[in-house]
Amino acid sequence: MSQLLNVLIIGWGSSAKTFHVPLIISLPNDFKITHVLERRTNNSLQVLPDVTIVRSLEEFFDSGAQVDLAVITTPNHTHFELAKTLLEHKINTVIEKPFVTDSQQVQELLSIARKNNVLITAYQNRRWDGDFLTAKKLIENKTLGRIVEFESHFDRYRNFLKHNWKEEDIPGSGIVYDLASHLIDQALWLFGEPTTVYARIMNQRKLQGTATPDAFEIHLNYDHEATEEGEYPSMIVILKGGMLIKEEKRLRFKIHGVDGSYLKYGLDVQEDQLKVGLTPLKDDTVFGKEKEEWQWGELSISGQDGTTQTQKYQTLPGTYIEFYKNIAEVLHTKDLSRLIVTPEQAGNVIKVIKLAYQSNKTKAAVSFH
Repeated sequence: MSQLLNVLIIGWGSSAKTFHVPLIISLPNDFKITHVLERRTNNSLQVLPDVTIVRSLEEFFDSGAQVDLAVITTPNHTHFELAKTLLEHKINTVIEKPFVTDSQQVQELLSIARKNNVLITAYQNRRWDGDFLTAKKLIENKTLGRIVEFESHFDRYRNFLKHNWKEEDIPGSGIVYDLASHLIDQALWLFGEPTTVYARIMNQRKLQGTATPDAFEIHLNYDHEATEEGEYPSMIVILKGGMLIKEEKRLRFKIHGVDGSYLKYGLDVQEDQLKVGLTPLKDDTVFGKEKEEWQWGELSISGQDGTTQTQKYQTLPGTYIEFYKNIAEVLHTKDLSRLIVTPEQAGNVIKVIKLAYQSNKTKAAVSFH
């Protein structure tokens, strides 16, 4: 068995408790969480009774403790300084999406990580959503033919404020950094870099106390020349999200190709499962799987005789655990080339976000390059 990788968790909010810790402890042959940075409370001891709690990175470094990996789960505007400090101490680092808040910060972190030969990446777990894996399979298998339109949604309904940092007017707050970062990463992972970005970013709820964006529509335009290598000519990617979508069945994907279409409603089940305590380790027979056929997407394919064949299409299981399996593989082998979510890819998500804000301001499409 490989040596256990010691882990420092930075922050003890919903991100750490829901998305990171349950997955890390589901790989007991790879990881051991030894330290948690909580600034004021000791709440992590309820879940991890054997960890050492520290109040700051300075206290952690002064203790002389050693870890193989740090996971940053604090508010977005704190990511850069924390990651910079960790990388300067040659500590491999995972940052909760959206990585950082500015492209210049991306380049600085990349430079330090390369200099010290350490891992830096963003937690883009939704590459392993079951619905996204299903859409990816259909596209890669050319089941729909050449894709001409890809529409992806991440919608919620909440017509009041929760009064947390995500709704404050600070760098990295709002729905674009929070939810659009997932959809952007998925689109770039599927289709590569777009030619132009066009966006509307809005505050639709108009609630007293914040002007932070709560709705977005981002268009990624692909105007590449058609090639055998699989470039996408005349394709549009539409990414949408809002906080006033009351529909019981919320659209997730609408994908159109020259040979057919795929429609999917409802979000991946893993987040809700993690929130109620299910994990890939304890509940492997049900984790990440949709229970009922009505949850599956709908696939419509044009037959050779011109008729349309429509059927329910089973959703692949979601596998968030694969993110941390990959981190373990990279750290055990000391081979950074095996990293699936590269820092360059994470940086491109931030680039698209910044271009989206620029487009919203100028009311015009902006070139990606």
